[in-house]
Amino acid sequence: MKTEVQADINLTDKHSFVLQGVLNFVTVPALVMSAQKALQHLPTNHFEVNLEKVKDSDSAGIALLLEINRIALSLNKTMKISNMSPQMEIIARAYGVDKSLNTMTLNTMSES
Repeated sequence: MKTEVQADINLTDKHSFVLQGVLNFVTVPALVMSAQKALQHLPTNHFEVNLEKVKDSDSAGIALLLEINRIALSLNKTMKISNMSPQMEIIARAYGVDKSLNTMTLNTMSES
């Protein structure tokens, strides 16, 4: 029996995307394409990627964030990340990209 893995990226307002579902090597390629199209039409130069609804992620999820940032920079846009799971932080640290992602991460728990 084949289980369908689903993930999606949605623009929630003119400066915020929500990633949801499972981020892995099956789902990420389509998300890169969706993100690129959405970023080209984003009316603002600053945006947030909210990871609150990500159910699971492997290293492909980290690669997705780095690719979204690369696309954003090519379009003169800046990205912030919110609600990154401890699992994703561990993966980023293992691959040595945690410092790059930390410069993009919002600490939403300390905001009141």
